[in-house]
Amino acid sequence: MDPFLDPRFYSGIQSFNSGNFYEAHDLFEDLWHECDEPKRRWIHGIVQISVAMHHHSTGNLNGSLLLLAEGISRMRRAQISPIGFKEGEFLEPCQEILKLLQTNLKDSNHSLGMKPDKPQEISFPLISIEV
Repeated sequence: MDPFLDPRFYSGIQSFNSGNFYEAHDLFEDLWHECDEPKRRWIHGIVQISVAMHHHSTGNLNGSLLLLAEGISRMRRAQISPIGFKEGEFLEPCQEILKLLQTNLKDSNHSLGMKPDKPQEISFPLISIEV
């Protein structure tokens, strides 16, 4: 099964790019359970980044930081990615969000498990794939 050719993959991208991160997570997670390495690692990374963005949108900054770091690392270590995937255009903004979260959590009570009144506004990355 090739997850990159499955219609759920493109539905997941549309959901992610529309800010429906939990829905994207569900779609990508279904693919993750059904595919094999080496594509499985890339899919696992996008599952983690989708959940990280969902956590950020709900104010769970600790959860967002942890999953974002893991997802970025997993996608960078993947030996394969979808044809036309613009890695830098996606992972560089993710890395910037990660740095922002690390700084904010270090400088605040969030590291003690406290939730902020309102998560800091960020520009979420978009998944770009040329076909």
